[in-house]
Amino acid sequence: MAILPITNPTGQFPLAGIGQIKSSTLTKAVIASGAAAQVQTVTYAGSPTAGDYTLSFTIDGGTAVSVTYTAITGDTNALVAAGMASALNNKVGVSNYVLASSSSATLTVRGKSTRSFTLTSSAVSGGTQTVNANTTDAAAAADVEVGRAMIRTSEGTDQGTPNGKRPLASNFTAQSQTWTITSDTSALFFVDITVNGVTTTIGPVAHNTNTATTIDDIDTAVDAAMDGLADAGYNVVATNTNTTLILTADVAGASFTSMVRVSGASGADVVGPVFNGATYAYELDRALLGFATNQGATNTSFTSSDGVWPGGQPVSCAYKGEVCLASSAPADGSGFWVSVASGTEGRVYSAGAANRIWLGDNLWTADGYANLDKLLL
Repeated sequence: MAILPITNPTGQFPLAGIGQIKSSTLTKAVIASGAAAQVQTVTYAGSPTAGDYTLSFTIDGGTAVSVTYTAITGDTNALVAAGMASALNNKVGVSNYVLASSSSATLTVRGKSTRSFTLTSSAVSGGTQTVNANTTDAAAAADVEVGRAMIRTSEGTDQGTPNGKRPLASNFTAQSQTWTITSDTSALFFVDITVNGVTTTIGPVAHNTNTATTIDDIDTAVDAAMDGLADAGYNVVATNTNTTLILTADVAGASFTSMVRVSGASGADVVGPVFNGATYAYELDRALLGFATNQGATNTSFTSSDGVWPGGQPVSCAYKGEVCLASSAPADGSGFWVSVASGTEGRVYSAGAANRIWLGDNLWTADGYANLDKLLL
């Protein structure tokens, strides 16, 4: 059985090692994280006359290609911009790299990849042709370190391969669950919340004056209970209106379940929950494609964390089976945590903290090797 940790097995947090153990099933993801196509505009002004407007185009500092639109008498600046867009889109050696469009007197040129290009105004006729600074600079996709969690970023694919990236909190909308509550004299309310693998029961909260005041009391009780837990700040927070209790994950991408119960008053009622969303856009566990393995990555070694997959290329991800993690021996069945913080996004931890999302009860088990454990996918 091959043990392939990518961090020093005697090291401490963070846990970044991952490798195939037994029969992990692999998938691929094309990583576009950090990738951006160049966008640049050209503005036309003045009074066009019949004659040539020419832009010089180069890609990655290569040989310049001249693209010309010949204006005719009566052309407006909008017509010149539209004519130049058409000329760019039909020019061999240019149209395969960029897509041009126009709106009013502005020409917009967008790269079709992450390669950079240069536009220079080399001829005008009567009016002006101003090449503006880039709206967006070209940027290559970020490399992906071995051991990072990978998520789906859209329902689309790149020729059948899922589009993916390392998870950031900004990739998700925080999950919320809304309960509509009616209170009445003698009513007692209980709230059960399961988050980060732990169920907490809050209550009883007694009816107080009216529905709005009672919901305020429930809100206060929930927040006090959540703040008193070890995972305070990365579990669930409560807010309310006059008729609803709204429970929201502290960390966007985290999942939780809730139940609000009432007893003691026939006139009291609870309806819900209404979810704001339960898809890959709200929950890390639904978006998860797997974990980048070292099979095919570059610069991997037994004691180094420098294994990477080049950005923009398909990344091999383990999503089923057993993989090995360098760790500090978390308890069996305690689950594991994935960071959604910038700089450590996708890195695996054995302990919770702000901007980490809990995954997998009963998914972590001791391997028997010093400071190594198995994640059961």
